[in-house]
Amino acid sequence: MPTRSDIIAAARGWLGTPYRHQASCRGVGSDCLGLIRGIWREVYGTEPERPPAYGASWTDTSSAEILADAARRHLIEIPCTEFRSGDLLLMDLAGQVRKTVHRPHRFPTPADLVNFVQDGMAELTADLKPRQKQRIAGLGIAAPFELWNWQEEAGAPHEVMEAWRGFDLAAEIARLCSWPVTFCNDATAACAAELLFGKGREYRDFAYFYCGYFIGGGVVINGSLHQGYSGNAGALGSFPVPGKGGGAQQLIHTASFYVLEQELKRHGRNPDLLWQNADDWSGAGPALDHWLAQAAEGLAIACAGVAAVLENSAVVIDGAMPAEVRARLTSAVRAAAARVNLQGITPFTIYEGAIGAGARAMGAASLPLFANFIIDREVLFKESV
Repeated sequence: MPTRSDIIAAARGWLGTPYRHQASCRGVGSDCLGLIRGIWREVYGTEPERPPAYGASWTDTSSAEILADAARRHLIEIPCTEFRSGDLLLMDLAGQVRKTVHRPHRFPTPADLVNFVQDGMAELTADLKPRQKQRIAGLGIAAPFELWNWQEEAGAPHEVMEAWRGFDLAAEIARLCSWPVTFCNDATAACAAELLFGKGREYRDFAYFYCGYFIGGGVVINGSLHQGYSGNAGALGSFPVPGKGGGAQQLIHTASFYVLEQELKRHGRNPDLLWQNADDWSGAGPALDHWLAQAAEGLAIACAGVAAVLENSAVVIDGAMPAEVRARLTSAVRAAAARVNLQGITPFTIYEGAIGAGARAMGAASLPLFANFIIDREVLFKESV
């Protein structure tokens, strides 16, 4: 029986093969289906069945999904909702992403992630000249804190989540490279990206909410990203908000995408749509409307609570969602905040974020900039509020 390593080794042999529609010849030409056919031949010796003629586009005017049905006969279909992903970016001082390595995964173990970073660093730097490699300032890592505490919400196997308990990710990555390694919470990293490259440059003090599978956040005080003594400042997903039945619950159980997934299932909708197209959630229907209303109420309470403590002039709302959904959420939060008793709290303005789904990865890549270059942060705020 072929192993995972056998399959990966066979697939690597196809690197550099040019695109040719309906072809399946390593080094000569192949399309997406041809790649799968070719790897199958190399691993098993023969193809499972001969494919019919098909067009160059994934779309098909007929109702039958011929290729998808064939794939289901020979492969195991995994719903998109069972995937997460890792991204490794090479970014310059101006915030321009020069190269990206993306790898989808289900529930990565520490070993999986370390291997991804090791392979990804080699891929990112493969085309750099020695002088350019010497100019790399560092490697930033953004990941959720205490993953093992979110097993039920993530739907992950117990043994995978437990493997992260006590694992020092930054130290293990530091063994792989000579660059300084910086680690922070993923939502805090997204806040860093907004500060450097988004709307955050206009404000000295702001609270930042990032909607993802789990909602999180960050805070900027006096123009600086504030992480706290343990790096957990701005853990806004843990903010207490009204819950069902008159009690209280954390914002993470109100405004996270895993809650939207559950809502979609209750409405008979396929939650895969959240991950299949990051720019179009039009198929979400009433489930999205219900989630937006619920999330906005919770976010409004959290906005008021943070402003009472920080006296921030702005709140920024962003996330891995279509721009149209982000605009609707921001508008709904403004409306909900107008119904909150804000007596004694300095007024604040609620804005949309500017970066979106790539904020966490860009924020991680920006961490070495904070550590090595941004000494006088006043340069970021020429006409700040």
